[in-house]
Amino acid sequence: MPFSVPAANTQGALSIAAVLSAVVFSVALWVYRDARACASSGRPVVYSVGTFRLETPVQWFFACLLLAEMFFPLYIESRSFA
Repeated sequence: MPFSVPAANTQGALSIAAVLSAVVFSVALWVYRDARACASSGRPVVYSVGTFRLETPVQWFFACLLLAEMFFPLYIESRSFA
């Protein structure tokens, strides 16, 4: 076989995926807890653009869980205005 491909290291790929998933979940959980603390102190973290609005801790959690690289910086920025 002149063009044989070595077997992929699936163990390493799964380890990286598990670590990244844990990091994203941890970030989303921190955002939820922080947004809940801000809301209970009377200064909720709110972000809105057009008709899209994030204002509850649960909304922030799911936004960061699904698209952490986009919504986590928005949370930090919105938090500074709360």
